[in-house]
Amino acid sequence: MLALLPVGSTDGYPSSAVDTCKVLIGDHLYPVVGSISSAHTIVDVSEKPDVKVGDVATLVGADHAEIEPRAIAKKAGIGHYALMSRLNALLPRKLV
Repeated sequence: MLALLPVGSTDGYPSSAVDTCKVLIGDHLYPVVGSISSAHTIVDVSEKPDVKVGDVATLVGADHAEIEPRAIAKKAGIGHYALMSRLNALLPRKLV
């Protein structure tokens, strides 16, 4: 089962995250698969398919070590500063 997230490379999420990075939905990490388009990211939710429309998906954040900015940047092969500076200012954020 796949989930389509409305965040893509135009929003600053690196296209190199495919097959290397994960997304946190609820309390579970799901792998980024397929390809990242300008407006969407595909996540494989087969492992725990109780994901519902409207669930919060965290692509970069402090909620889990695997999605912290430095971890995402390293897996995607870019610098963490480049990752953070490319994220669209209109994306929802939670300050910690």
